[in-house]
Amino acid sequence: MIPIGFGLAWLGFAGVMWGYCLIKDYNVTFPDLFKATWPGAGAAGPGTVSSQVVPTPTGQPSTPSTLTGQ
Repeated sequence: MIPIGFGLAWLGFAGVMWGYCLIKDYNVTFPDLFKATWPGAGAAGPGTVSSQVVPTPTGQPSTPSTLTGQ
């Protein structure tokens, strides 16, 4: 009886997570919830900056520039 309860709790949690993803308009399918990483999770690691608008001395923004590693 306890394993059935754990299974129902797990399915309920997975259903709530999937519903949350649908409400937030994330493109995650139900099977994707059980993968080790979600699609796009490794697109940009933490601390990386792909582009940044750098202000000029006059305070006007210039064209975006790409910054590389730290």
